[in-house]
Parts: sequence; structure tokens; C-alpha cells
Amino acid sequence: MSVWRCITGTAKDLGSQTARGRIFGGRVHLPEPTPTNAKHPTAHLLLPCRSESVPTVRALLQRDLQRWGVADDVADGILLATGEAVTNAVVHGSWGQQDSAMVVRWALAGKRFSFSVQDRGPGFDSSRAAMSRRAHPSQNRGRGLYIMHALMDRVVVDSGLSGTRILLEKTLEITAAV
Repeated sequence: MSVWRCITGTAKDLGSQTARGRIFGGRVHLPEPTPTNAKHPTAHLLLPCRSESVPTVRALLQRDLQRWGVADDVADGILLATGEAVTNAVVHGSWGQQDSAMVVRWALAGKRFSFSVQDRGPGFDSSRAAMSRRAHPSQNRGRGLYIMHALMDRVVVDSGLSGTRILLEKTLEITAAV
């Protein structure tokens, strides 16, 4: 698998690439799937830790979920959970640095969907108690991990000195041939 870089919105040259296409003037152009790139569907993106990256990931992932024939309600849950994971990387992974980046990956192996986002942030309390507690209704933040656990089959948070990685997994009922 080749590693392509995606820095949407700041791409000044026409040669910038994403995991599925090319960026022209800040817009992602996606090629049609072929038997070669659909056999083991994967994406690997290097994105800036900025809020503009969240809709980029969502759009690329939504396209893959539709192509794989994932039911709309299941796809909506996956998009919500993965959006929360990417938002965590944006909020906690940049350390206030303008040039910080995150690595986003997803793959479908058989019926197992996996998604990960890795940043260089300091991490957070990833204990079972912290990840399973609900935020108080008066709080504006703090629901992301709870949402991820509610919507995905498996959630792993690995925080350390080199950053934080969130892994999400879900078994899918595929209706279309991949």
C-alpha cells in the first residue's frame, strides 16, 4: 500500500494526493473504484490537525461506506463515531502548533471495518471508567468516547509519549460485493 499525503485546503500545487484521489485547488477529486483498489479497500491519509480535516475524512469515508453497500443507519453511526475520533485528534493532538498532523486510516477486511486516527498529542484518561461515563447534560464537551463505545464493536485508546491512537472496529453486514 502506498502512503499518500493529504493536506486539504492548503494544497497549493496540483500534485497533492489523498488516499483515493488528487486535490485540485483545495477540492478532492476521487477516481472510480477498480477491481485493483476495491479488492482490499484501504485508506491512509496524513492530514493537518485542523477542524477542516473532519469533513474531509467524513466525505471520503462516506463514499467508501456507500460503495461497500453498508446500510445507511450503520454508516451514519460509523461516520458519527469516526468523526468524534478525528475531532478528538484535532482538539487534543495539535498542542497548539499550526503544523501538527494526524494519520487517519481505515480498511475493510472481509466484514471487519477498522478505523484509526493517530496524533502527537499528550493523550487523556483512557481508563475504562473514563471512556464509559456519560457527560453531564450541562457539559458542552466530553461525550466523544461514550459515543464511540455506543456505536462501535471495539474501541481502543492508546496514549503515550509519542501521541494518542484511537482504533475503532465494527463488523458490517455488507449488501453489495466489495
